[in-house]
Amino acid sequence: MYNAIAWVLRFVFIAIIYYFLYNVLRLLYLDIKNDASEKDIRDIETKAHIVSLRSPFDNYTLYNVTTIGRASDCDVVLKNEFVSSKHAQIYKKGGKFWLDDLKSTNGTFVNGRRVRKPVRLKSGDIISFGTEEFKFIENFN
Repeated sequence: MYNAIAWVLRFVFIAIIYYFLYNVLRLLYLDIKNDASEKDIRDIETKAHIVSLRSPFDNYTLYNVTTIGRASDCDVVLKNEFVSSKHAQIYKKGGKFWLDDLKSTNGTFVNGRRVRKPVRLKSGDIISFGTEEFKFIENFN
């Protein structure tokens, strides 16, 4: 009688171990598959740029979402005391580019007008972040 119970318990224990390993491997497979197939659309480069009016060599490629500021985790890092750590954001929506001020201290301006709500950008617009000025160029070659 005890041998039969011991044999059943061994069988159940082995089945539980196999079931656990199966689930771990399945989760690993799904995680690897999702990492390979999911690319953050925020990180896709566009053909648009902003070019510094001070130094034409300072030109930055824009992404679907580009953050601008002094912080090192911004896409465009500007070493200027008049630029906030997270100053502004340029993003692509509906095939058009938009600029939004992120509640910066010194403001963001497009063609001399302060940005208070998202503004649609057009090629040739002059954008000011603090004392830094850039020209927005769409379809940069």
